[in-house]
Amino acid sequence: MTYSYRQTAYSYPVTAMALALLLTSCGHGSTAAKPSTATKPTAAKASATAPTKLYAHAWNQLTFKAPVQLSKPTKLGLDAVYLQVPASGAADFELLLVGISTQMAKRMGLDEAGQFKYVKSTFFGMAKAPSGHVPRRIFERASRGEVFERAIPKPGMLETHLVTLPDGSRLVIGFRSAKSFPAAQAEAITTAVCSTLRVTAP
Repeated sequence: MTYSYRQTAYSYPVTAMALALLLTSCGHGSTAAKPSTATKPTAAKASATAPTKLYAHAWNQLTFKAPVQLSKPTKLGLDAVYLQVPASGAADFELLLVGISTQMAKRMGLDEAGQFKYVKSTFFGMAKAPSGHVPRRIFERASRGEVFERAIPKPGMLETHLVTLPDGSRLVIGFRSAKSFPAAQAEAITTAVCSTLRVTAP
């Protein structure tokens, strides 16, 4: 048996099989499920980044926070300590704190610049001129820190600041990092300590 398939004004004799194939190619008579081209909605990614955990630390009347767990303060000298990363073993990063009371400043007989120079040389082992400067906010005030390249005890960087406390005493802060220590992590610790440093009531 043959069927007639019309297109415009012409008539073509076609077989049943040919007609079925033709209808299938045109999308008629097919029961097979077609793949969907619609784009499925995807869950929106959270844009907010989880806040970085900060660890609280303290020394004398000072409190501050860091994104890593520092060691306990280790005595470096008279009214001077350091805290390090990692908490034990060889240090890759150190936070150095040296207090200069008003009484000590009088005994030293040095002005502010002289006190800063003395601490850097005595406690930080740095007597040369800085290779650059870096701005920070410490105690809600601007501080122009000094930056040094160092070779001992291991190659790395040193950043130093001198700030005056509410009682008139001074504090010298040092951030000392080894060259092998990730610069981004050193910056994160330094920024956190500077921004969270506070003086508690006696």
